[in-house]
Amino acid sequence: MVFTYYYWRYGGKDDGYESIEQASILTEFAYKLGIWFMQTYGDWNYEPTGFVMPEDTSKNIDFNTTIKQQEEKIQELTETIKKTSSANPVVSLVDRRKRSHSTADKINLSEKETRYLIDEQLRKVGWEADTLTIRYSKGTRPQKGKNLAIAEWPTDSTVGDRGYVDYALFVGQQLVGVVEAKRQLADIPSVIDYQCREYAKNIKTEHAGYLISRWGDYQVPFLFATNGRKYLKQLETKSGIWFLDARKSTNIAKAQQGWVSPQGVMELLVQDIDKANQDLKHTSYDLLTDKDGLNLSAYGNARTAYYRNLWQAGIYLFLPGSRH
Repeated sequence: MVFTYYYWRYGGKDDGYESIEQASILTEFAYKLGIWFMQTYGDWNYEPTGFVMPEDTSKNIDFNTTIKQQEEKIQELTETIKKTSSANPVVSLVDRRKRSHSTADKINLSEKETRYLIDEQLRKVGWEADTLTIRYSKGTRPQKGKNLAIAEWPTDSTVGDRGYVDYALFVGQQLVGVVEAKRQLADIPSVIDYQCREYAKNIKTEHAGYLISRWGDYQVPFLFATNGRKYLKQLETKSGIWFLDARKSTNIAKAQQGWVSPQGVMELLVQDIDKANQDLKHTSYDLLTDKDGLNLSAYGNARTAYYRNLWQAGIYLFLPGSRH
């Protein structure tokens, strides 16, 4: 709900709602915020009707008169609240907080609204993202020196929305990730398995110049899926940002708290996990007895042998495929 309030209140502040589409999204945000407020601080039995987008009557409106009428209506409603609030039963802070959380959980953002939230999340970690303007259909293409999250990137996949992935992530002209955004109640891990994997395997031939490499059937290394909701353990598969490193077939999707920055993505790309595991596996025991190392030989052979076994067990625990 904090996200919803923030974008409704400040989302159009900088650009003056130059986009009708943006204004429409924020209007629906405001409607859903109003429902939450009513069900939390007003009538707990209130059941909302479906949202209906107001007609565009901007060409026929006397804005000064309309603003004055709306201000008078706000004042009237404010007075009504003051008169009725004293008659309402007192609700404890604990009960109010529980009600707030339960009401917020019932709000189901559309996929378009979810993308609007994801745009800001991506921007915060360094990606240029704007679903309404930075999109393939409007001519946006990867550029040197830019970290772009390009919306509606076409692929040859036959699943999902006609093969269009919600975002393709580019560091310069390198395609480093695909992102699929879903409605808030969607099961996120299944989105990676069903859609993201297919998008990453089916990049169009004309976009081959953006590929870094191939990893088996995959042409894109990193796959993401989210519904914009912060990760909650109690809603594990329906929250968070799910991430899969597709470079290794044994990797599985995992939930993470936040987005990876462009710099973080490039750091992941240069990591050679297999080589690091092999280096760890073959690390010499000399470190245990070396005077410039742990120098455990000073404690006697029995203790040195004990710590050597611990060292071996510790390495084993960190290697993939170990059971612990």
